[in-house]
Amino acid sequence: MFTNTFATSSMSGIEKQGYFDDDDNIDILKCEESRTMDYKCLLILNSGIKKVLQITNNNECSEFSINAGKKGEIIFQCGSWGVNNTYYYQYDSISSNWYLIKLEYYKLPMNGPDDIGEHITYTYFIKKWAIDDCLMNLGKNKFVISKNLLKRQPLYKKPNIKTKMYLIKGDRVEVLEGKDDWLYILYHGKKDIKAWIPKNSVE
Repeated sequence: MFTNTFATSSMSGIEKQGYFDDDDNIDILKCEESRTMDYKCLLILNSGIKKVLQITNNNECSEFSINAGKKGEIIFQCGSWGVNNTYYYQYDSISSNWYLIKLEYYKLPMNGPDDIGEHITYTYFIKKWAIDDCLMNLGKNKFVISKNLLKRQPLYKKPNIKTKMYLIKGDRVEVLEGKDDWLYILYHGKKDIKAWIPKNSVE
């Protein structure tokens, strides 16, 4: 168990330990001293593999941290004004790299007693994001897939279990998850709706 070190605005000068790859040996993350939001961190695996993480252009992250998760996992947190994005990257031993597997979006209830906040989990992405590609301009919209419905579309509680609800042609949805020929989507309307739809119903 390791204590998470948290740095406001930067990981400048921070060193952490954790199981960043898939073996049982402790690895090290060292971030250089910097007075700006642009800096480098060096990930040193016990196996001898080294990877430079370039943190660039993340001025929207007034709170930023890098932590070890479960074995083989690196977690980045970027937050500002009651909104927090948490990015989970999993180690792949074949490529000796980490890939985004989950993004969690949190918004604190800050607009009166009827505001319940928001928590959305995304596991479906526009491409296979390697950790090298992700650390510039961090933000939910960089990774989340939004699509338009091609026609009037019934909504499903589960794949093949239809509800009485539907969306209409042109409605825009965010994709949260994918399974076989189905997408789990989020529609922002008067009330947020989460449901399953066929993959071929969107463009």
